[in-house]
Amino acid sequence: MNEFRRLINRKVVIGFIALLVINVSLYVYQQTKGAGLKELRFETVQRQRCVDYYGDYDIEAAINAVNSDIEGILSYRKADKQGTVVESEVQADAETGEESDVQIGAETEVLEKYKALSEREQLLFLTVLRDIESQLEYIKKYPEDMKQIQTNAQQLMTFSIFSDKNSFTYNNIVKTGKDFEKVADVSLYLVNNKAAGSFVNYYYTFYFALIMMVFIIYGLSGERDNGMWGIVHSAGSGRLRLALHRLFIIAGSGVVITAGLYFTTFAAALLLYGGAGALNAPVQSIQAFERFAMPMSQIGFVLYNYEYSVLAVVVLSVALWAVFVVNRKRNHALILTGVVVGLEVLMYYRIGLHSIYSAFKQINIVRLMKVNAVISTYANRGRGSFVISESAIMFWALMVILVVSVAVAVMGTVLMRPSQGKNVLTRLTDKLYAGYQHIFANVPVVFKELHKLLVTSRGFTVIVVLLLVVMYFISYGKMAFSDNSRERDRIYLEKGGADYSQISALIDERRADYMQAVEKSMEASEQYGNGEIGIDELSQINSTVSIYASRYAAVREFEQKREYLDTLKEETGIDGYMMS
Repeated sequence: MNEFRRLINRKVVIGFIALLVINVSLYVYQQTKGAGLKELRFETVQRQRCVDYYGDYDIEAAINAVNSDIEGILSYRKADKQGTVVESEVQADAETGEESDVQIGAETEVLEKYKALSEREQLLFLTVLRDIESQLEYIKKYPEDMKQIQTNAQQLMTFSIFSDKNSFTYNNIVKTGKDFEKVADVSLYLVNNKAAGSFVNYYYTFYFALIMMVFIIYGLSGERDNGMWGIVHSAGSGRLRLALHRLFIIAGSGVVITAGLYFTTFAAALLLYGGAGALNAPVQSIQAFERFAMPMSQIGFVLYNYEYSVLAVVVLSVALWAVFVVNRKRNHALILTGVVVGLEVLMYYRIGLHSIYSAFKQINIVRLMKVNAVISTYANRGRGSFVISESAIMFWALMVILVVSVAVAVMGTVLMRPSQGKNVLTRLTDKLYAGYQHIFANVPVVFKELHKLLVTSRGFTVIVVLLLVVMYFISYGKMAFSDNSRERDRIYLEKGGADYSQISALIDERRADYMQAVEKSMEASEQYGNGEIGIDELSQINSTVSIYASRYAAVREFEQKREYLDTLKEETGIDGYMMS
């Protein structure tokens, strides 16, 4: 209890409260995107109204309704940009009894609300409608995607190249089919899931939690620097008890600190976006969780994510405690920790996914802190018939680190002595240092002052660190481009710009080839079911679909930009350029 009171003092509590405020403020700042809380609140209110309005329709009717409303708004914007010309034409038509060429579809309730808004609010409202449209399209295709995963798994197992039951590929196909069978019956519906969606993609909570844990662990090792280590070590039977007390303090602090940062951020998300009623909806309602293979509600995933997050924070904190225990000086442990974290960050952002060193990117502290990205993304690893998910790998890796760290920290606390006898290496170092001092006594005063500045005051270390930082940022500015990226840039340069008709033709050609291949595949599947063709012919046709799908995927970036340019033309009248 005294140890707890010594560590959790007023300064720590005030620092934790300040960290809570900073964390929530950073989350709010990220969500506003520089627009301001007023615009965010307006967007939230409109999103909830749209969810309530379109949620009364079935999925097909809702999609048709929102598409019709968007088209009506775009037509109104196009007519509105003609300003007084439209008004004069309408007035002239009224006098002559003729109909104008400018026509706006029948006004709906949504269009009436839109017309009453300011220009800025109209743009925000249109953005909300497009988000609703995207969400409805996703909800519509989700059951088909789940069925397609099951179908693909069954078909792939019939191919000769995937039929080896002892191979990783075969067992991965089997596991994928079984995993997604759990969510085959999940029914999605339109909800306001903006709060949960934005919350699970915010990662600074875990960084702040680790920063707070560093301060607590630094305080735990205070006897190393204040001369109390000898007294602490003299309590022979009490050292093990002290180690266990400190272990419980670290674990408890990790749970409480992570909970405070995590749930205050979640509360801020609900205050900003509303949508508390959507927390019982399936987490798959969020498009980022399309490949999440566990039937779970949004609030269930929030709690599930918290459990994994607490485990990660506690394990890393115990590992940090072990580093502090085995180092006789706290500052040395802090420097070592900084070096290791710096290397981890460097490897995470500099190593490519296809590099031979990609394992250092996958098994990394930075990736570990992105807990949601690991547990919500479906990916398996393994060898031969052994297949395991990445989330399970993370769990067992954390458990191994926890066991090793606890053993090192507890044994170090119990066995390490405050004073250390001189070994052969230490005696040799002392002799070399004495000889160095003998020579150094005869050098000019100028060199002694330089020595004091660069060596004694560690100025040389500062210079080296600054040089490394500068070199890193210089090299970091150089982007590495793949062959596909270079090919896309070549197409942009040769066929892009104001006239991008050649790119449009390329997109249309590859899409047509892909759709034709899909139609042939569907016909072949039906023929195979009727016994008209064999499995080899079906496999060949399906392989052709994969080839055309890959070719079409290569131009998806161009297609998305073309859609954006078309929308830009409709909404603003601006003819954009197709460029990288």
